[in-house]
Amino acid sequence: MVLLPKVSFVVCTYSTKNYESKGLIKKCLDSIFAQKYPKEKFEVICVDGGSDSDAIRLIRSYPAKLIHNMKKFPEGRNMGKAQGVAVASGEIIAFVDQDNELIGKNWLKKLVKPFENPEILGCTYRLLVDENDPAINRYLSLIGTDPFAAYRSIDGVLGFGTAKLRDAGSYFVYDNNLDNFVVAGGNCFLVRKKLLNLIGGYTKDADVMYKLAKRGVTKFAVPKEATAHHRTATSFALFFKKKLTWSLHKTHDFGEYEFSWLPRTKKEWNSLIRYSAAAVFVVPNVIFALKKYSKSGESAWLLHPIAAFFSFKIIFLAGFVSFVRNVFSMRI
Repeated sequence: MVLLPKVSFVVCTYSTKNYESKGLIKKCLDSIFAQKYPKEKFEVICVDGGSDSDAIRLIRSYPAKLIHNMKKFPEGRNMGKAQGVAVASGEIIAFVDQDNELIGKNWLKKLVKPFENPEILGCTYRLLVDENDPAINRYLSLIGTDPFAAYRSIDGVLGFGTAKLRDAGSYFVYDNNLDNFVVAGGNCFLVRKKLLNLIGGYTKDADVMYKLAKRGVTKFAVPKEATAHHRTATSFALFFKKKLTWSLHKTHDFGEYEFSWLPRTKKEWNSLIRYSAAAVFVVPNVIFALKKYSKSGESAWLLHPIAAFFSFKIIFLAGFVSFVRNVFSMRI
């Protein structure tokens, strides 16, 4: 009999009257505590970024450890996730964002199964496309939360059908070496804590995976049946507002981490140019979206040209703001 590892869930929370997420937090925590997994074998650490008293009371109603994140943001050096990892006692860290609901009571068992293979560094999941969701949320469940950067994320390459996967029975294996590097590690991702210690602790999802890839630790699993429902956005306006906020936040840490979105190789430059051209000129993405819709019958694919175009504009705007900020700081 294989012994189950101890798992530490790290959930970054935030809910106020102006940013209503208490319902999402409840769904997330309910789905975690409903898992058919030995209670002594997992813990839940909620790292809160400044929620109102109602949300704090909700979190305290669960048998979870509560940490106050004065820095507010979840991703980044010494931010929410890093604070959670610092106090975690499990050998496996499970990052679950507050807007995710684990589907099924055996979700955790399916996610820890691949760790029986010592080569597996971590484990991700597939996004559930719920027909009852708004079209924008179904679309983001197909390609991940960043339409423009989808070609460099695990969610995106899985949705596009371009991921190079090896069948390992109940799960697939993705070899995330530097030649095929994709961003992973967000939303719902399990990783060995000893590997986070190896690279000096948690910084941010892409940076963690890049540091591990540089050390030759590259293989992560994608279970065939485990899914999570990610409630990213209920409308285009809400999604692009969140996208702009995050893009502007990321400009503050430009150059601070080992990983960079800037291309390193000729292959990466070619991919960026092709994807940027498709986003700007729209027509290539219209053709792609029609093909995906024709094949799958999922109408949410038809949003891809619009979403990629506006995501590109937001990233361009954030880059311009970063450039102006740097120019003024140099003059000062």
